[in-house]
Amino acid sequence: MNFESAPFKLTQEYVEMMDGAESEMFELFRSLLQAGLIEVRKNLDEILNLVTIMMKDSRMPCFKRTETLCKEIKDRICTKEIISENKTNEFYELSDRLAKASANNWRTTQYDNF
Repeated sequence: MNFESAPFKLTQEYVEMMDGAESEMFELFRSLLQAGLIEVRKNLDEILNLVTIMMKDSRMPCFKRTETLCKEIKDRICTKEIISENKTNEFYELSDRLAKASANNWRTTQYDNF
C-alpha cells in the first residue's frame, strides 16, 4: 500500500513549531527550501551520476524503474519555465507549492495513523 503522496513530511506540529503557515519562521523555512532546490539544480548532473551508480544491481524498490528514474528526477527539479539557474522566482513558486502540498497532508496523517 502506498499512502504517501506528499512531496515531504510536514506535519501540523512542525508548522505550529514555526508559529503557523503565515509566520516569519515559515517564510524562512520556505526560503531555505528554495535555496536547497537551487543548489540541487546547480548540482543536478552530479546527483544524477550518483543515483546512476547506486542503481547498479540494486534491489531497493526505489530503483525499480532504472530506465526512467533519472528522467523523473530531472523532470521534478527542472520545470519548463526554468531556462537558467538564475530564475529564482520559479524555484520560489515550486518551493511554495511543495510546502503547501506537504503541510498537514491528509494522506500522510492517515499513513501515520495506520
